[in-house]
Formats: sequence, structure tokens, C-alpha cells
Amino acid sequence: MFYFLYLAAVSAVAEWIFKMSDNNDPEEVQEEEVTPDYTKYDEDSVPPPEKEIKHVHPGRPDLDYEDTPVGPAPEE
Repeated sequence: MFYFLYLAAVSAVAEWIFKMSDNNDPEEVQEEEVTPDYTKYDEDSVPPPEKEIKHVHPGRPDLDYEDTPVGPAPEE
């Protein structure tokens, strides 16, 4: 008799696991594309334009990117 109860419990657990695995199916998940509502922002909330970053190192001209040669060192 306990064997039949054991089989019923195992069967119920297996059925529950099967149902739970069906709920995680990635094909059924639908993502909605949401467009932000920009009407609540005014012109003062627009971030300032990005500043240009100069690739120079004051006091260390040997580190300036434009002046640094690329490639192997010249042979002497």
C-alpha cells in the first residue's frame, strides 16, 4: 500500500515539475517595446553637449597620441 502512495507522490511531483518547465518556455515570453514619454521634460533638462577630449598630456609631449610613431623602432 505504501508503494502505491509513493508512486502517486512521485507522479504528482513529476507532473508539477513538467508544468513548471512549461511556464519557463522562452517562446511564450513577449517583451513590449516602450517608448519613453518625453513630454514631461523641458529644454532645461537636456544634458549639455559632450566636450571634445584632447589626446594630449601637458608637460609630457612624449605621450601625445598624434606624435607617437606607430610600428617598429627605426634601426640605427
